[in-house]
Amino acid sequence: MMHPNHPLAVWLTSSGIDPAMGGIASVTRSCLEALAPGKFPEAGPAPGGAMRFICLQNPPDREAEDCAGKLRNRFCRGSRLRFLFEVALQVFHRPALILFEHVDLAQCQTLLPRPLRCPYAVWGHGIELWRALPARKEEALREADLLLFNSSFTREKAATFHPWILDRPYRVIPLCRGKSGESESSPASPESSSRKPDILTVGRLVEDRPKGHLEILAAMPEILAKSPRTHWHIAGSGPWGKTLEAKIKEASMESHITMHGFVDEEKLEQLFQSSRVFAMPSHGEGFGLVYAEAMSHGLPCIGSNLDAAPEVIGDDGWIVDPADGAALTNTLLIPLLADETEFSRYSKVAKERSLFFNQDRFSRDLREALADSFL
Repeated sequence: MMHPNHPLAVWLTSSGIDPAMGGIASVTRSCLEALAPGKFPEAGPAPGGAMRFICLQNPPDREAEDCAGKLRNRFCRGSRLRFLFEVALQVFHRPALILFEHVDLAQCQTLLPRPLRCPYAVWGHGIELWRALPARKEEALREADLLLFNSSFTREKAATFHPWILDRPYRVIPLCRGKSGESESSPASPESSSRKPDILTVGRLVEDRPKGHLEILAAMPEILAKSPRTHWHIAGSGPWGKTLEAKIKEASMESHITMHGFVDEEKLEQLFQSSRVFAMPSHGEGFGLVYAEAMSHGLPCIGSNLDAAPEVIGDDGWIVDPADGAALTNTLLIPLLADETEFSRYSKVAKERSLFFNQDRFSRDLREALADSFL
């Protein structure tokens, strides 16, 4: 095992790896898997030197800590000062690169004089870049040696706020679900006859990040007129939840819609297995890994033309304009009313599409990007 100050060493920094922290924590866990020593040597030597993981929050349990077990871990117990100190040690250890999971963390680099900063890369996930940035965050992005984006949409939308982003070195790396070795498999899907004519939506309920709930709610009366047994399951919690609940009551749809709040993996698995269509006509998903998860269960997806859904769903589902209520309604009815043969075809296509979003492919993409840019 190489010493941390070996010229091929890579440092990975993170806010935390607790699954409850959401999508960015998931990306970090995928990066940890990708950078584990000894995997995918054909992608180049740099990842084999990934030796240090600096994490602001301690993992909630041993299982989460184990995913970082092959690296030299620095868990900071929520102390920002400790985190800054650990990152500042680059001055002495001189890793080949530091990978920051988020621009908020990359601000650390701006506290060091330029000659003392090691080369670094920053992940861009979406909404955090789609706004004016404080000076330190903008400097951290401008001076990064490599910007990593989860989708072309994320990069292009960020450029509408920061045109200079288009001039910076970058790589688009689609995200992944699952673990290494799962590229050729996905969860078993139930027969179409055992699925209820249900709609499923999964995502955080936050007012400034609408995921299409109101648009689906507006479509429900016509959907129920043509598919009376349809039920809409909403999984996810957040500060906008009470507002959505009030709007459901106002529409007298309580008996046709269930708000589950935050659900554990077992319950989410049940919802994926029992539903007939996953719908999230969002107004701004930077990626939308939940589409890939839904497709892996043989669940066809409906996404929006306003975000990265076309890059994830591709031609293997449906893309709609959330503002076009008639189009959304008619599209939702396609899988809900499909016969078994037709639905089985939709389900098979979705599962095949999901296989692209696997850990092995992500690992190779990430490691090749780092090797090409820093070695």
